[in-house]
Amino acid sequence: AERREFLKHLGTLRGEANTFLAMLNDTRKQVRELYYSGSNGDGAVGVQAY
Repeated sequence: AERREFLKHLGTLRGEANTFLAMLNDTRKQVRELYYSGSNGDGAVGVQAY
């Protein structure tokens, strides 16, 4: 029954896959920008704070 419920929810969310992928790509882009924004070479600190 639990698996059936999971698959039902998965089917519902499948239609939103493009939205989720866009959100993921945007987040990855932001993290990359934080990483490379450190002018003194401490870009990784920005990612840790994120």
